[in-house]
Amino acid sequence: MELVGKYLEISGEIAGRIEAENEKELLVRQAIFLDYNSGLCEQAVYVDKKVLDYYWVKVIALSTIPETVNSIDSTDLIRELLNM
Repeated sequence: MELVGKYLEISGEIAGRIEAENEKELLVRQAIFLDYNSGLCEQAVYVDKKVLDYYWVKVIALSTIPETVNSIDSTDLIRELLNM
């Protein structure tokens, strides 16, 4: 199953988009959702594929594609998304 481009949902919340995968790991870029707006942070983390075995973790496809949020140029947006 091709995972790149799909989203990682953890405990009912979308954590991020899968950007790359290899035999053991997924590269996941953090997703931020606020009301009807969504975005992807520049930062990404490697996640062990073993997490997909847990029942509270799902791989899902979304019909909308969030835009990438530039955390340096969009500090006001980041503050709003993080309720600061």
